[in-house]
Amino acid sequence: MPADRLYAFDAPRGTVPRSDMVVGLDGEVTIPTGLYLIEHREGRVLFDTGLAFDAFDDPVAVYGQGMVDHLRMQIRPEQRIDRQLARIGLRCGDITHVIMSHAHLDHTGSLDRFPTARFYTGPGELAFAESAQGRLAQNVRLADLEPTRGFAWTEVSPVGLDLFGDGSVLIEHAPGHTPGQLVLVVSLAGSCSCSPRTPSTCGSDWRSSGPTGSPGTRRCPSRACGRSIGSPPSTEPRSGSITIRTTTRRDGSCRSTARRATRIFKCHYQNRGDCPSIVARQH
Repeated sequence: MPADRLYAFDAPRGTVPRSDMVVGLDGEVTIPTGLYLIEHREGRVLFDTGLAFDAFDDPVAVYGQGMVDHLRMQIRPEQRIDRQLARIGLRCGDITHVIMSHAHLDHTGSLDRFPTARFYTGPGELAFAESAQGRLAQNVRLADLEPTRGFAWTEVSPVGLDLFGDGSVLIEHAPGHTPGQLVLVVSLAGSCSCSPRTPSTCGSDWRSSGPTGSPGTRRCPSRACGRSIGSPPSTEPRSGSITIRTTTRRDGSCRSTARRATRIFKCHYQNRGDCPSIVARQH
């Protein structure tokens, strides 16, 4: 039984060395940190929670000047996850499942805002975060994880997990970026939707030719909805299926292409040319 809808939310960006994306490259590249919501008849699933709440007011106070300068964080207050949920009529308490893709600070910042949800992490990922040292430790913020110790955590096994038992949301283990990194395979019955001001609808060209910060200048690359970015989320089901694939070019920049058969790839901090985070199949 497919899930009903998938939202691709807006997210802060960071500028990192190209060598973080493809080994051996020089220079820098700007990348997003994606947030996704899957609506299913048995619950609402949030894939990653983004930065810490307080970081949207004062990122230096949360992460320190060194990390903010290193990532060259680009943050807008309206990107905070509770505010994005509110724009589609939801509260943090409406989320029933939270899946942490991996334990880096740009994905764990607001985990503690969902205390009633069930949480999912990859094999060994929490242990990895707690024991990380040196360069590995600089991407982990234990202050994000400490408040969640009493939460309902499930460690997904290396063989993966069918979240609802119907094949609609499959959690898969994809080690590489971190030892316990998780990706999703989502089967959709209805629509893939933009949230207001989001840079993508199930994938997008992050290097838009439109002026920065001007919604309405970019269009959904899948052409599944044909809407300009910045208009309200669509709730109308679409027939057929679209493939949107975001990849890393050899120069470290990101590129998206659209074709039939619906796969969604999120490109982020991978030292490989292709780095899947979500695969969605639209029925």
